[in-house]
Amino acid sequence: MWYVLEDTVPANTAKADARETSIRVHGGILHSIIVTIPPGSADMVHTQLRHSSYYILPRNEDKDISGEHVNINYREWYEMKAALNTLTLVAWAPGTQHPHTIRFLIGVLPKGVLEVEEDYLKTLRLFMRLFRRRA
Repeated sequence: MWYVLEDTVPANTAKADARETSIRVHGGILHSIIVTIPPGSADMVHTQLRHSSYYILPRNEDKDISGEHVNINYREWYEMKAALNTLTLVAWAPGTQHPHTIRFLIGVLPKGVLEVEEDYLKTLRLFMRLFRRRA
């Protein structure tokens, strides 16, 4: 399943006043995150993705994602229990003159579905190694 988590950060929002927008997702494996920061932000819009107090993107809590017309495709294997499944987008934009919309596209699938896919890929890699040309 794919979820969209987005927020429009008002102009000149300080880090101390960072906006937090949350979404509840189904329990399972968070497997993909696509982050979009719009053009025109002049590297002044900053964002983080958290699960409770755990920083998912980026992992180090003192850092953030920022940029100008950024599209980041991030692969993950982060398990979320069914009862603890709220993700939070944190965003701020000091020094900006216009609001900017940050969007996270979040992929979550049941663990069993991804385990079957992983087993298939392992078998395929083994098959390819068996037929690899030996030099």
